[in-house]
Amino acid sequence: VQPTFSLSVTAQRYTIVPGKTLEVTVSVTRENGFNLPVEISLSPISDPKIDQMITAVPVTSDAKGDTAKAVKLVLSATEDAIYQGWIQIVGRSIEEGEKTIATTATATYSLRPEIELKNLWLNVRPAK
Repeated sequence: VQPTFSLSVTAQRYTIVPGKTLEVTVSVTRENGFNLPVEISLSPISDPKIDQMITAVPVTSDAKGDTAKAVKLVLSATEDAIYQGWIQIVGRSIEEGEKTIATTATATYSLRPEIELKNLWLNVRPAK
């Protein structure tokens, strides 16, 4: 059994006001003795222009300590950002040595126990 990890979030829809930030808590579940750090980031959106308007600095979930089970990924939107569409939050194990096999995962939202959604909806719109 190979050590692995999974990522999850508690909502399927998120909203950011242009010029502001949004913290998304990403839970990290380590399975079968998985003990490597995991870098968590926002997957590029298909439009490079949008990728410049909506960003997130990658964060690391360490194997032990405060960030081992959850991290906060901070999404930022520029003042002129407007977007409605799907995003994905992804994680990649940080390799330690030549024998380590990189492991990747996409954060999911559990709609029901048998339905895990990998696409999260993001609205970037002015505050009302």
